[in-house]
Amino acid sequence: MKILFAYNRPRNDVWRDVKAGLVPDELMFGLSHFRKVGVDAEFTDEIFEPTRLEPLFRLFERWFSRGGMFVGFSLGRALNIARLGTRYDLTVAWGDSTALPLLMLKRFGRFNKPVVYSTVGLAWLLDHRRWMIPFIRALVRRAEFVVHYGWGEGSILRERLALPKSKLKFIPFCVDIRFFTDLATGGIPSDGKILALGRDRMRDWSTLFEAVKGSGVGIRLVCPKEAIEHLDVPLEVDWSPEVPYRRLKELLGSAKAVVLPVVDNPYTAATITMLEAMAAGRAVVVSRTRAIGQGYRFEQNREIVFVEPGNPAALRDAIKRVAFDLDFCRRLGGRAREAMIERHSMRIWVDEWRRIFESCGRG
Repeated sequence: MKILFAYNRPRNDVWRDVKAGLVPDELMFGLSHFRKVGVDAEFTDEIFEPTRLEPLFRLFERWFSRGGMFVGFSLGRALNIARLGTRYDLTVAWGDSTALPLLMLKRFGRFNKPVVYSTVGLAWLLDHRRWMIPFIRALVRRAEFVVHYGWGEGSILRERLALPKSKLKFIPFCVDIRFFTDLATGGIPSDGKILALGRDRMRDWSTLFEAVKGSGVGIRLVCPKEAIEHLDVPLEVDWSPEVPYRRLKELLGSAKAVVLPVVDNPYTAATITMLEAMAAGRAVVVSRTRAIGQGYRFEQNREIVFVEPGNPAALRDAIKRVAFDLDFCRRLGGRAREAMIERHSMRIWVDEWRRIFESCGRG
């Protein structure tokens, strides 16, 4: 079976860095690991070439996503996939903005190959734009499978879209464990900083700022400027703009703990960052959202520190603990690394996805 991995952003540069060992394979959704076990998968950035109606398509996508607040709808990309996808037996659409328009083309007979829909934001859209549900339902039914990564997403997708349980697959995110081994074996630095980072809209920087104000605990924050430009940044926060991924690994190496405050939501905000920090053997404080509170099965105060979303007092207590108890950080980080090896390695990811590919092949 020949499989097209259709990404939501160009990946040529990322793929080059993965092959050079500069970034982890989760940035390619495991493509390198799939190929190592004989899965015939490939990608092409040709799907991002502008079409004749690209300006019109972009206006529509901006309306559909409400300026990026919700998932996109890249019809131009879908048309390119429909043109190129005839070479493949199966297309995996890694992202909602790719999957939804491709399934629309499938519904109207413009594309007849099987599609697996990998979603990271559809549940959020369905919760907030319910008038779209009949339209989305008609499209998603055309997918062979809908794969989601947040535990709470499954019930939303099943109820809102009336999907059979057999079509929905929950797969916890996994990461390239080996990429972070040098950080884990190097140990947590005694003078390490508390690192907070992230770019998605679900990061709850206002709660973080309220938690650390006057605490005496310094926080290194890496995020887009627009995410905090309307907030009162306390003196305890040392802010930096987004940096290349290679630099992020250096920051992670110099951290004793990682703090990831997230507003309550059904999808997987902060999950990849959380898993990468745990793979690096770092102590992690994260909001217990619906996405990770159950499906990822981490043990409180043994492998991770969960705090309730939007609770600055609880977040402050957790931050102080990891800031002033180095032994706790080292125990937590070591067990986090063990949990990652046991339950969230790329080997497990590939095995789960291969079962889906095999089911599509039989169908």
